Amino acid sequence: LGVSTVTNTISKKPIISLHLCGFFFTPKLLPTIAFILLLPTLIGLGIWQLNRAEFKHNQLVKLEKRANQAPLSLSQIDSKKKDLDYYPVKVLGHFDNQHQILVDNRVLNHQPGYEVITPFIVKNQTKRLLVNRGWIPRSQNRAILPSIQPIKKAVVLTGLIKTPPKKTFALSQQSPPNRWPWRIQVINVSKLEGSLPFDIYPFLLQLSSQSPYGFTQHRKPINTNQHKHYGYAIQWFSLALTLVLIYVVVHTRRGRHEPP
Repeated sequence: LGVSTVTNTISKKPIISLHLCGFFFTPKLLPTIAFILLLPTLIGLGIWQLNRAEFKHNQLVKLEKRANQAPLSLSQIDSKKKDLDYYPVKVLGHFDNQHQILVDNRVLNHQPGYEVITPFIVKNQTKRLLVNRGWIPRSQNRAILPSIQPIKKAVVLTGLIKTPPKKTFALSQQSPPNRWPWRIQVINVSKLEGSLPFDIYPFLLQLSSQSPYGFTQHRKPINTNQHKHYGYAIQWFSLALTLVLIYVVVHTRRGRHEPP
């Protein structure tokens, strides 16, 4: 009972009392603690959304600048560089039809499907280039994997370089394939390299939508919707402003004499 009385007294007693133009600002301890914890969080979320918008804007500028350049050959690409995204590439070779990879849980127009990743044997190169050929629908029976029509002739491919994220999350452990095509959850180059019977480049080729060797291109090279992040930032900053107004109004009283 004594502890409860002390707690109630502390929570009801103002921590400061400010008098200005006939108004008294007397904030209580517990609401002030909650205010101090919530306000930086809301402001931080708003700043994070602004940073996301700036990041997407920079990515869009990079895409527009690089995609308009003349296509490069793989010998002109320095694989050690960290920033290779969106450079246009043109390669000659043939597909490795025996090692098709299907990336699961790719949805287009509410229909589940796969992204088809086919290794490409580039002429005069030892490593193989993983080519993202686009989206295909999935059968109603998940046990039945789609059959990818083989392309046996030598072909020329054009597209943009895309580096998959190094940190990926999958619902199940990605184990080495026991049959082909190999169904995986996410594209993780380091794990793929340890499971495939050949060496691969640390990036993928996003096949051009005009290529006759691709499937449905269901995604853009980059999500350029930066305006939604500005909208989210405004929402978080508005909540922060609302919190400040509520905190001030609740603890402000009109009066001539300072309250006890």
